Order: sequence, then C-alpha cells, then structure tokens
Amino acid sequence: MMESPGGDGSHGDGIPIVAVGTAPGHGRRTLIRASGRGVITSVADRLTGDAAGACRAEQRGFFGTRWRLRSEVKFDLDLPVLLLIAPGPNSFTGEDTVEFEIPGNPALADRMVQEILEQLIDRLGDARLAGPGEFSARAFLAGHLDLADATGIAAGIAAERDVELDAAEALRRSESGERLRRLSDELLRSIARLEASIDFTEEEDVIGCTAGELRNGLTPIAEELDRLLESTAAVTSAVSSLPRVILAGPPNAGKSTLFNALVGEDRVVASPIAGTTRDTIEIEMELPLEDRAAVRRVILVDTAGRPEAGTTKDPLGAAAAEATQRAIEAADLVLDCRPMDSPAAADGELTSTTNDQCRRIKVITQADRLEPEFDLDPEAIPTSGTTGIGLDRLQAAISHGLSDRPTGGSAVLAWQEMASEARSEVAEAIADLAHLPDSAGPRHPETTADRCRAAVDAIRRLDGGFDHEAVLDLVFGQFCIGK
Repeated sequence: MMESPGGDGSHGDGIPIVAVGTAPGHGRRTLIRASGRGVITSVADRLTGDAAGACRAEQRGFFGTRWRLRSEVKFDLDLPVLLLIAPGPNSFTGEDTVEFEIPGNPALADRMVQEILEQLIDRLGDARLAGPGEFSARAFLAGHLDLADATGIAAGIAAERDVELDAAEALRRSESGERLRRLSDELLRSIARLEASIDFTEEEDVIGCTAGELRNGLTPIAEELDRLLESTAAVTSAVSSLPRVILAGPPNAGKSTLFNALVGEDRVVASPIAGTTRDTIEIEMELPLEDRAAVRRVILVDTAGRPEAGTTKDPLGAAAAEATQRAIEAADLVLDCRPMDSPAAADGELTSTTNDQCRRIKVITQADRLEPEFDLDPEAIPTSGTTGIGLDRLQAAISHGLSDRPTGGSAVLAWQEMASEARSEVAEAIADLAHLPDSAGPRHPETTADRCRAAVDAIRRLDGGFDHEAVLDLVFGQFCIGK
C-alpha cells in the first residue's frame, strides 16, 4: 500500500485522501473515509442500487448498498456497505466526502482502503492515504474548525477516563474561539486608534485610546483564555505522561549497554560488574513509527538487575530491586532482557508482574557473543548494544507494541502551550497599564501598542493567523490516522 504522508506540508494539497476512521483492531463496524474533489462520482460504478445513482448525481444522503470487490480483473463479490454521501462545501472537510461502514475485520478494511484508493487513482489520476489528523486539518483550512475545536478532538482521542472525555467534549463544544476572535477584533480597533494618535499627533480629529479602554479590551480576553486553559487541565496530566518502556532483567544482563545504544549516547555506566546500576534511570527519547514517517516520544527506563528472591541480603540491593519492581508495575511496555548465555534465552522465562495490561518484548542481549549452535527462543529479539545488532528490529517492535496507545495528547499539549503563550502576552500588556487611571493615556504609547499587538498576534495563532503548515504539523500531526 502507499505510504501515508507525515509532516511534509501536504495538508492543503487538494489531492483526494483515504483512511480508516475507526480505532485499530476488531469491532462490529469499520468506517472508511475519503475526501477530495470528485471522490463521490468516482466511486459510483463500484456501487449497486440507488447509491450508485446518488453518487453520480452527488445527492446527499445515507444509503444501504454493496461495494463490488475486485478479484484479478473481474468483480466477484458484493460487500454490504452503509454509505454516507456529503458533497462539499457542506461536509466536515469542506470537500466532497464519502464514508463507508463495513463489517469490522482489519484485513477486510485494508483491502477496502486499497480498492477505494485504486478506484480514485483510476478515475481522478491521483489519490493517497491520509496522514495523521489530515481530515481535521482540511476542516480547519476550510474554516469548519478552529484550533480549540481541533484540540477538543485531540483531547478526546487521548482521553483515558470519563472525566477526561467529558472535559474534551466541553472544549470541543465551547464557543471560546468565536469569542476570542470578537474580543481581539475589538482590541485591534483600540490599538489602531492608539497608533494613529502616535503617528498623527498634530491632527486635531485623531482621538487616542485611554488606559481604561485598553484594559477593558484585554481583561475579558485574559478571562476567556483562563477558561480555555482550565478546560484542558483535566486531560493534561494524563496526556503529558509519555508511554514508559522499561528494561528489566537479572543483574549483568547488558541492560545499561542496550539502554545507551537505544538512546544514542552513554547516559548510564555499563560495567561487567553485576549490580552497577542501583537506581532506575529514565530519559525521554524519540522512536520512529512503523511507517518511518513520524516519531513517537517515549520514556525509556533502565532498572537495577533483580536477583532471584532470597539471594541477596544487601539492603541497598533489596531497595533497588523494589524500585525496579515498582517501575515494571507502572510500565506500558517491558523489554524482558536476558543475556545470550542465560538459560532464559532459550526457554523464554519472563519477569514477573501483577500488571496484566503491561505488554512485553523478549530481548536477548549480548548477541554479538552468539555461538552458531546455540538455540534461541524464537519469539525473542537478539540484540547487541555494543555492535548494534537487532536495534532497528527492537525499535520497530517497541513502536508496534505501543501502536494502539492514544497519541492525540501531544496535540492537546501543543495547543495548550500556544494558549499559555497568548495568556502571558496579554498579562504583559495589562501590566504595562498598571496603576494608570482609566481616563489617562498610556505612559509609553509605542511600547503599549507593541505589547497589545503581540497579545493579539498570539491569540490569532490559536485560530489561524500564523504559519499554517508549521502549526498544522505540530497539532494535527499528532492525531490518529483517519481523524
């Protein structure tokens, strides 16, 4: 299949896009979405019944129909489909859009996506798989979403508890974007008068702007930003926690050497002396996603080796083992490390944990010492932090092991950072007017005008007055594919 784009500035290229719009895995239904000029009429000849005619006429509606699956050069199976037709500009993306609901089988979904993609390329000359968040990005560019709306969608993707989902829905349904636009427009009119009074001091008919008027323009903006930031607070703590990947195993298993190799630099001391690592050591790092088009940030944690129960009387060693166990219990993914010459390298013994949700990858370390006749656990990944053997395969396995963890949280954090910057700019502008009577003019009109404009610019960055592609990649690039 074609690769989906990453942060390549392709959000507004107008090429028709296709993607699965439901969560990965099995379910009762799978939704597949296609958007772009001409997609509705292009799929008509693969459909049966009234839906085919509705597509040719670009008639809005919801239809039960069948998709004629292709086998080699002929059509040999009609797949039951529920079809939504939404001609642009009155659709989510502002473009012609079709949505297919099919039985929830991942293999069937992959085939259906490929068939729709090939059909669009055949009829329109070009089409591609959608990148992360690209449907929402196109809705934003069409004026159907503002960044607060988009952040609410991202927060919903990242939500892991009901309270977080409720907060995300409140943000998505808020009218803060519209209120901020109106308030910033009013403030701009006041700034314009202030700047006119600076430029045309000799003109009698030029009326300046008072400190009170500027304060009255800035204060409701500050209050609205505070409300927006508060509405994202319920999800921030959850989405800011990156997935934790733990290296665990017995002492002297080569965990620290592997840790340094994955990080790309010597961050921990690696020694052949067992017990060198006493504390858990963690670092934030980037791992390439499976399609290599983007990266995922994770926290990689090196732990002290855990001796077998009852084999150590060292209080420090016992404390280190307890810290390791706590790290394992809190892990999203455990790299269960065994040196090449360990019996567990062959029998696949695993580190114990009570965390049933934790996923594991069996890792054999020090594989550069591997003897040809040695039989390894076939499920394990042989690696060497010294020579780099197996590191690419291990990174891909880690990325795959975390593939269904929600990723929209990064978009929430990116938007919240922009909102916080806007709030700081507004606070500085208000501080510049401190202690002035409402009827007085600003002490330093040029400085005040500059700070007020900086505040408006920061607010506009929340809603489109910025380098579109930079912020689109920052925010929408963290969405799930198909959103």
